[in-house]
Amino acid sequence: MAQTADESEADVLIVSEPATHYGQEDKWCFSSDRKAAVGISRLSTLSCDLRGSGNGFAWMAFQNLTVFSCYLRPGATMREFNAALDDLGNAIRARGDASVILAGDFNAWHTEWGSRCSNPRGCALSDLASSLGLLLANSGAVPTFRRGAATSIIDVTFFKGVTLRDWKVSDAETLSDHNYVTFSTASPDREQTRLEPHANPHPGWTVKKLDADALSLYLTTTRLSLIPGPASAEKALTAADNIEDLLLGACDACMPKRSPGPVGRRPVYWRAGHPGVHEARTSYSAAKRALRIAIRAAKCKAWADLCLQVDKDPWGRPYRLVMKKFGNRDPAADSRGREAR
Repeated sequence: MAQTADESEADVLIVSEPATHYGQEDKWCFSSDRKAAVGISRLSTLSCDLRGSGNGFAWMAFQNLTVFSCYLRPGATMREFNAALDDLGNAIRARGDASVILAGDFNAWHTEWGSRCSNPRGCALSDLASSLGLLLANSGAVPTFRRGAATSIIDVTFFKGVTLRDWKVSDAETLSDHNYVTFSTASPDREQTRLEPHANPHPGWTVKKLDADALSLYLTTTRLSLIPGPASAEKALTAADNIEDLLLGACDACMPKRSPGPVGRRPVYWRAGHPGVHEARTSYSAAKRALRIAIRAAKCKAWADLCLQVDKDPWGRPYRLVMKKFGNRDPAADSRGREAR
C-alpha cells in the first residue's frame, strides 16, 4: 500500500482492517478496536491539527477538513451496527462546520451506491448520511470487493463542504479482497476561483458559416514559429500560447463571431463558474436523498395499511389485488389440468 501511495502521490490514506502497524505513529490514528485507520503518506508534507477515534472509526483534521475512516464488521447485530452509527454521527456533528470526508468498509448494501439491492444496514447508513448532510461520492458499478466470483460494493465514500473529483475504483494490485479507491479534493472556494469565468468571455464563432477556403488560405500562409533552445517549462508555456494564438486566428479568419448575449445577464446556473452552482448541487442531492427516504417510508406505510385491511376486510382491496394476478383465466380449469397429470 505504501508503494502504491507513493506512486499515486497520495497525501491521506484511509484504511479498513489494517494488517500491521505502519510505523511513524504520529502520522496515523487508529480506531479503538484498531479496525479502522487514517494516516498521512510517508512522502506527504501534510500535518495533522487534531485527531480522535471511537469504536469502529478514527479521524484526523487538516485545517478545515476532517477525514473519517470507518470499519463496521459484517458479523455485528443490527443493534450494534446502529449504536456504532450513532457514535460516528455524534463525532461528525462535533466537528461543527468543518468540511468532512467519511470513507470506509461499512459492509452495507444499498442501491444508492450501486449494490444490487438494499439491506437494513445500507438503509441505516443512507439515513445517517442524509441527516448529516453528507453527499455520496461513489459512482459507477465497479465492485469494491471481490472474492472469487462474488462481488459487491461495500466501500463507500461521503463528503460535505469540499469538492471531490475523479472518484474511481483502482485496478492496482492490493493483495486483498478489496480494491483501492482514489479521489482528489478541492475546497469550494478554490474550485470557485478556478472555474470563475473571465470578465469578458469570448462569444465564440458561428460554425455553420465556416468558410473552408478561408481556413485553407490561413493555414497555408501562417506558420507556427518554433522556439529555439533547450526544453524548459517556460518554453513549453510559450509554445502553448503560440498554438492557442494560431487556432484563434484560424477561427477568426474563417468564421464570423457569434453575437454576444444581452449585457449584464448572469450566466445560467448549469454553466461552470456560476456563484451558486456548488450550493445548488448540494441542495439538490440532499433533496433527492430526502425524497428517496420519504418514498421508502410511504411504501412501508402503504404495505402496513394493506396488511391491516386483510384482517378487517378480507374481500376488499387486498383480495382484488391478488385476483388481478390471475388475470382472466379460469382457476378451476387450471386445477383440472393439474389433476389430470
